[in-house]
Order: sequence, then C-alpha cells, then structure tokens
Amino acid sequence: MEHLKDFTKALSIILVILLVATLTLEYCSNKKLKQENERLSNNQMALSKELYEYRDRENYLIAEVQTLQFSKDEFMQIASDEAEEVKTLQKKVKYLQSYSEQRLVSEYKIDTVRLYDSVFIKDSVIDTVQCFDYSDNYFQMYGCIEENKYTGEIKCFDTLIQTVERIPKKFLFIKYGTKGFKQSIKSKNPHSKITYAKHIEIKK
Repeated sequence: MEHLKDFTKALSIILVILLVATLTLEYCSNKKLKQENERLSNNQMALSKELYEYRDRENYLIAEVQTLQFSKDEFMQIASDEAEEVKTLQKKVKYLQSYSEQRLVSEYKIDTVRLYDSVFIKDSVIDTVQCFDYSDNYFQMYGCIEENKYTGEIKCFDTLIQTVERIPKKFLFIKYGTKGFKQSIKSKNPHSKITYAKHIEIKK
C-alpha cells in the first residue's frame, strides 16, 4: 500500500512536470508565431508605404523609410537583386546584418558662369578658347569650349547621415517591446534630394 502511494505521488509529480512543460512549449510556440505574424505584417506595411520626407531644424532634408526584416533565406529569394549586390562586394550573406541603399538626385541652377579666354599653343600655333569655372561648398565645375565641344570636370560633394531607430509597440500611452525599425537618411547637400531608400535587417 505504501509503495502504491509513493508511485501515485511520483506519477502525479511527473504529470505536473509534463503539463508545465507542454504549456511552456505551447506558450513559446504561440509567442514565436505571433512575432512572425507581426514581422510579416510590418514588412507588408513597409512595402506599401512611400518615402516620407521632412526637414530638420537646420532645414536639411531628411528621408525616412520603414525597415524590412528578412531571414537569410528570404533575403536570398525575395531580395535577390540586393543579394547579388552583396556578392559583388565579395561579402557573404550568411554574415550580413543589414543592407541599405539610397538613390539621390542633385539639381543645380546656375544663373551666371564667368567666361574667360584661355591661350594655349598647339602645333606651334597660338589659339584661344573660352573657359569657365564655378564652385560653391557642394559643387565645382570647370571646363573649356573648343570647336563646339566641352572638355572639363564636374564634382559634386555630399554627406549622408543615417540612423536606424527602434519603433516600440503602444498600448494607450504605454510603450513596450519592439514593433519594428525605421531608417532616417539626412543629406547635407541642399541641392540633393533622396528619391529612393531601402533598409533590410537580416534576422539571426
């Protein structure tokens, strides 16, 4: 009788442990499934959103885009063009943490360019061509016009500042956890405009 009681007690303990383990596994599985659904939902939202632009206190233009979150396999399949770009850099996707790309366009409106004569000797003959130069903190242009052909040099200078920010979840006024990420890109060239941006986080 005593052995039966001990056996029943041990069996009860084992059943409790198995029940707790089952509930724990189910909770973890549901939590992981919920996180995966949130990730896919955030990716869908990020793909549907257009580039958001605003200006900071210094009047610099800032472009903002929501981050996509891909697994390595998804990155190889869905973002195959980007994966090829990584390979051209002689980098391995399996070690990749994130991928970013931006497209900029620079527009310069020049009202006046100073023209001057430049004298040179070619085949023992003295000749004169018209040249010009223009420069500011972001743009340099130099060239000469000879026989209706332009020969010169154009340089454009820009600095990009990039940040990645965590987006917390919200319940009423309480912020908690992580809903996703967003990337902000700031161009320090007032002539430049960011027309496209993408940021991909690679899940471990």
